[in-house]
Amino acid sequence: MAKRRYQKQWLVPSDTDSEKTYKVSLTLEGEYQCSCPRWIFSKPRKDCKHIGDVKNGCYDQNSIAEYTLLFAMVKEVTMLDDRQTIHVPLMPVGDTDFCATILYDLVQIGVPWQVAAELEHVPRSWNPKAVEQHIKAHGRKIYGQWVEHHGFQGFERVWV
Repeated sequence: MAKRRYQKQWLVPSDTDSEKTYKVSLTLEGEYQCSCPRWIFSKPRKDCKHIGDVKNGCYDQNSIAEYTLLFAMVKEVTMLDDRQTIHVPLMPVGDTDFCATILYDLVQIGVPWQVAAELEHVPRSWNPKAVEQHIKAHGRKIYGQWVEHHGFQGFERVWV
């Protein structure tokens, strides 16, 4: 599992396609990156319009560095459309595989380890590398099918 790599991130809408957004990231080293093709494929790397807009303060309100984690009746970790709110499944007490899956999924979304590890029932001795190794060995454990008036039925394994 990767360590936190960014100071801050923003979602910036595309000028040409209203369905697309690009992620602009400020690395821990103070360099800007963008997920748009223009930035990715430029050699040498030059600031794209999205990075320029962020540097000019156009998107300070859209920073995605801060997340709101809410426990909810969801099958697995789910990011909402606002790209800041994350629904976290209710965690069975003592279920190591499920707990590891939640931590793994949160970090993959971009939640800093320190934030993810503050959830209830997370052993303080765990670290990102150990969780990643656990997931590779045992797969992600998520809730099974939802049955009306009965809730989630069992669990499923998803291999990464």
